[in-house]
Amino acid sequence: MKERTYAIHTYGCQMNRLESQIVAGKLESAGWKAAAPDSASLVILSTCSVRAKAEQKILSKLRSIRGNERGASGRKLVGVMGCVAQQMKEQLVEPPYCADFAIGIGGLARFDEVLRRLLAGERGLVIAGEDGRYDLYYDLDKVKRSDSRSAYVAVSRGCSNFCTYCIVPFVRGPIRHREPKSVLAEVRQLVDQGFIEVCLLGQNVNNYRYENVEFHHLLEDVAQIEGLRRLRFITSNARDLTIETVRLMATPPLMPYISLPMQSGSDRILALMNRGYMSAEYLEKVSWIREIVGDAAISTDIMVGFPGESEVDFEATLDAVRQARFENIYSFKYSPRPFTKAAAFNDPIPDAVVRRRFQQLLDLQREIQLDRMLSFEGKVLDVLIDGVSKKDPNVVCGRAGQNIVVNLHHDRCRLGDLVKVRIEKANPHSLSGKVIGRAD
Repeated sequence: MKERTYAIHTYGCQMNRLESQIVAGKLESAGWKAAAPDSASLVILSTCSVRAKAEQKILSKLRSIRGNERGASGRKLVGVMGCVAQQMKEQLVEPPYCADFAIGIGGLARFDEVLRRLLAGERGLVIAGEDGRYDLYYDLDKVKRSDSRSAYVAVSRGCSNFCTYCIVPFVRGPIRHREPKSVLAEVRQLVDQGFIEVCLLGQNVNNYRYENVEFHHLLEDVAQIEGLRRLRFITSNARDLTIETVRLMATPPLMPYISLPMQSGSDRILALMNRGYMSAEYLEKVSWIREIVGDAAISTDIMVGFPGESEVDFEATLDAVRQARFENIYSFKYSPRPFTKAAAFNDPIPDAVVRRRFQQLLDLQREIQLDRMLSFEGKVLDVLIDGVSKKDPNVVCGRAGQNIVVNLHHDRCRLGDLVKVRIEKANPHSLSGKVIGRAD
């Protein structure tokens, strides 16, 4: 292989993005350089298998890479890492996919070894721990961060909830928590390097517990690190959300935003899902956030068409949405996943019914979401600039503390700036405004 260049396609959650950054850092420390996917000599798919649609998209991408560009010709190496690799293992290195390597969750710590073996000519490598278990710690100096001001920090990995529809415990293994002093050391290092925002990650982040340190204790310690301007965390389970955490969210550097998946507003469906809470408990915790955290934004996940979901169950979900008034909903149609209990449930919902319910949910949320966005007009928000508009090169975009996209003309700011913006207009999915000064 004459030229050592790489490209990583990342699918799925923030943890996948962090893992892609860790692997990119390993590659660059070994002398590899980032390149466009078409020209790269090594292409890696960093994958998600939470939903069937995501998995199908990844497998389609893998098949679309021409066979004569793969490792057999010596011109291109193609591999898969992450959840799909952990799930499918040997299937990925066999026809019709013929990947040169598959590194499951349990094999990420051995990436350097895999790279050496590939360069020595080996193909068809499969490295995946049986339960998805892998090292919680990574070399902080080798992570290639995709942003110069905002960074992800893993505090736990895996999940032990076993929601009946979810494949995560089977591909990522049981939840493991990282030692607090290691988390704090990473955040301090990031702040010293100029990062102003950190997002703590876990598949069930607020279930964090290390010896006698619970999640709100960790949040409080991280929040006290001098120089840290913005602190986020994702993703939470309503069962584990405590009043102590909500109270911390009301004070900077904690941001007034939380991702709090509800999945369903029906107690019967929530029990079948094994979510660990009922609708009233979920809505009570939403009320904590609304009452304690000023101008808070709440996003949620809602599944439509879970096996056995009746019209009464679905109406309960719509009613819960009306009460919670979410700023954003990630809605999706149920799809059976391997290994899960729900895959064996024998009461599927007809596609036409699922499509109708899905559209009803979207219509309701569109109305609520615009009303919630309108409430920000005239307010001044701190916005971290993180990109340029795809539609207009004269417009940059950033995220307010509420994780809402804000668009503005960039004659007074640059990428990475933290600025104060007066909101002039609300749109269904974003805000627009004018810079009135720097926030830092």
